[in-house]
Amino acid sequence: MPNKRILWFFILIPLILSSCQSKSAGPTAWIDQPLDGSHFQIEPITVTAHASDNDGVTFFDFFLDGIQIQTMAGQGTRLSEASWEWIPAEPGVYTISVEPVDSQGNRGPAAQTIITIAGQTSESDPEEPQVTIESPVEQTPEVLPADQITAKQITAKQDLACRLGPDGLFEPVKYLLKDETAQAVGRLADRNWIQVQPNDGYAVCWIAAHLVEIDPDLIDILPDVIPPPLPVKIVTDTPTPAPADTSAPIISGLNSNPALILTQSGGCSAYSRTTTVQALISDNVNVQQATANWSIGGESGQISLTRTGGDNFEGVVGPVNTIGNLIITVQARDGAGNTSSASAPAVTVQNCIE
Repeated sequence: MPNKRILWFFILIPLILSSCQSKSAGPTAWIDQPLDGSHFQIEPITVTAHASDNDGVTFFDFFLDGIQIQTMAGQGTRLSEASWEWIPAEPGVYTISVEPVDSQGNRGPAAQTIITIAGQTSESDPEEPQVTIESPVEQTPEVLPADQITAKQITAKQDLACRLGPDGLFEPVKYLLKDETAQAVGRLADRNWIQVQPNDGYAVCWIAAHLVEIDPDLIDILPDVIPPPLPVKIVTDTPTPAPADTSAPIISGLNSNPALILTQSGGCSAYSRTTTVQALISDNVNVQQATANWSIGGESGQISLTRTGGDNFEGVVGPVNTIGNLIITVQARDGAGNTSSASAPAVTVQNCIE
């Protein structure tokens, strides 16, 4: 019998101790965002919470102003987190709270944060005055019927041109003097030009609106006129002139043959009384004139050199009546008026001695 009592003692003691253990207080939670006292506009707000429990956190219950709105699963680990996206329906002050639950079903104490959504004013805040802004009523100007407008004329504020079309590119076809009038018959849609009929019966033409005085009621009822196309200015290409020719002719290859001649007298028929001047004359455009100027003592003269082929020119000097050295200078001129000169070999002039 004593042994049975001892056995029951060892069985009951663990049961009693187990029943005496207190129930778990549940997970501890906190809200990471939004922070307490935050202000937001009406926009999506992410609520993020963490919780810790040795038995692992199974889920989170989210509350808005004490009403459960959402349940989000935890990771079942000692430290778990959950997020919930909320869009405020209207401005105001809201209390967001979260309660975590562990794997044993123990619910932890709620963590909470209070936020303000823009637009809500507290009772202690003074009420802002309501301001009503009234848009001005657009006044539509009264337009008189055409038959009630007595002045259908424009008056020139200055001397001005009346053109074929509504642009300065059009040629003037009529001129109005200051204070001269004309009948208004139409306008451009933008009202910058008025089409008029001159009082002398000339064809209609166009005048810039700012240069005339016109009844505002009249310009409102004038018909829109489709303007003529802008004139096309024909530009004639002027050929670029060739660069000016500044290069003078080039004279070379000068020769006087024979180099000895006799004066103009009888006898010594074997000797020549003249000498032939030869030269090569070239130019980048053309050689217009070639001459040979000669002088001896008191005698002088000029002869023309003739082109004999290519750049070859020649001419005959003599006879002369003075003995001595016959000086010959060749000159050339091109079509641009450029000139050059060069001396030919001197020729000896003697009398006939038999």
